[in-house]
Amino acid sequence: MEINSREAIFHAVCAGMGLGFVTDIEFIELPELRAVPIERDRLRIDYFLCCLATRRELPIIAALLEQAAEGRAKPSAAVSRRKLALEK
Repeated sequence: MEINSREAIFHAVCAGMGLGFVTDIEFIELPELRAVPIERDRLRIDYFLCCLATRRELPIIAALLEQAAEGRAKPSAAVSRRKLALEK
């Protein structure tokens, strides 16, 4: 089963439906839950900045996208594929 909201994950786990994965910043301490840290080197979460193509040229959005592109140390293959798709 896939649950797409943090709150639903917590309620499902509290109801005994299994376990869930959330980032440390998303975890909410509840008496029924126990957080088990996982080594960061073993897992990775990618975040993506996106906008409507029709709004990409707005000055504030263009500036944010430019800053994000400059700050990216090493794009993943998924980012490169998506960038190519956006440029077409």
